Amino acid sequence: MNVIDTINEYSNYIKKNPYVYSIQKNGIETFLTYIHTHYEKEELQTLPLDIIDKFLTYWVPKSKRYLTFTEAYHLVYTLQDIYYYVLKSQRNKKDIQAPAILDIYGEECMRIYKEREMLARLTQDPILRTNPTVIDIEAYRKKIKDKRKHAQLLNYEQGIFQITQIKDNGQVVIKKLLDQRCLKIVLEDPIYRYLKIGDLFHGKLRKKPFYVYWELDEIKSYYLPKAICYL
Repeated sequence: MNVIDTINEYSNYIKKNPYVYSIQKNGIETFLTYIHTHYEKEELQTLPLDIIDKFLTYWVPKSKRYLTFTEAYHLVYTLQDIYYYVLKSQRNKKDIQAPAILDIYGEECMRIYKEREMLARLTQDPILRTNPTVIDIEAYRKKIKDKRKHAQLLNYEQGIFQITQIKDNGQVVIKKLLDQRCLKIVLEDPIYRYLKIGDLFHGKLRKKPFYVYWELDEIKSYYLPKAICYL
């Protein structure tokens, strides 16, 4: 039985407990989408840890930008259960010691989604949540109006940036991966306290003429440091 069939079997098994399934449904469907998209032709017979690592550190933050930090935790928890089920199915043993995926990724995945949520509020992201998508129309109109008003007065930088330095007063040094240039931004407490050196984000910055510090204009995806291997 290949990995996709085993995950479907796990899904049918967990449906017997409606409460657990309600928590894990999104994680199961998201992981299946990932496997179908990238590995269906390979017909995986095993589930290497590097596939889970890429899923949690890169694919989920890029594809599921608006998860809450609680949903992110549930997703990691679901992945640990799936991984254990796949190992057990392959080896037909009851005493398998599965890697502690929840211990490795749980808190960190919650952290980056908490950080992304705060940065989204800072940049006045009009999308409140997805599935279904809910947009703050007034915030959207204001953001468009402000962009048009200041478009000719500001300098912009966009791309993928990495956190290289964090100071206690909220000064943050970031490096643009494309050309390795270092830029400075200032973030308020508690936003900067959730940052870690090495974190990456895909976003857009703006700066007024003659100013030293840049401001966040848009935040798309926020990644753990390990995601740099996949960017």
